[in-house]
Amino acid sequence: MNKFCLPVLITFQTPMSYWESRLDAAWFQPKAALIDTLIGYAKERFNCKYSSKIITYGKRTAVGAIMDVGQCMGISGGVLQGLRRCIPAGLDSTIDDALRQSSELRIACQEPNLKCLIDLARIAQRLPQFHAVRASAFVISQSPIDKFLPIRTIENEWTTEFPLPVLEEFGLQKICLEDAVK
Repeated sequence: MNKFCLPVLITFQTPMSYWESRLDAAWFQPKAALIDTLIGYAKERFNCKYSSKIITYGKRTAVGAIMDVGQCMGISGGVLQGLRRCIPAGLDSTIDDALRQSSELRIACQEPNLKCLIDLARIAQRLPQFHAVRASAFVISQSPIDKFLPIRTIENEWTTEFPLPVLEEFGLQKICLEDAVK
């Protein structure tokens, strides 16, 4: 077993009596308190001193990328609202998907300024817009985590700078409660 992290299915290896005693007390507590209880148990069970939650990055929607880039380019709000109406409702995917589905958007993009806007918005859409703490995944370690992972402090807790897929590519095992429940 990797000395830095835990197997994903830790909850299935744990006696049900442990969870019953903890869950009854924590049932009406906020989800964060339950996660903290699970982290504490994992650290105790595997004799690890250090833990870190895992960061997640949110991406821009097609509408968000167009609006952000358009505002930076100084394009009027009326033009941006017109473009927004051209994007099919409920479409959370890429600008390319919006262009495939909306003939109005394709026609609007023939104007040079708007073509430049769309090209820049495609780039902006690939960049993270915000970060958050992944609610149900964490890494524990017997040695300080900041010695082998970049760490950021969010809400007074250590959080990895790398999102979950990158940690998996590094070969680190993690505890992900979403995986354990499935």
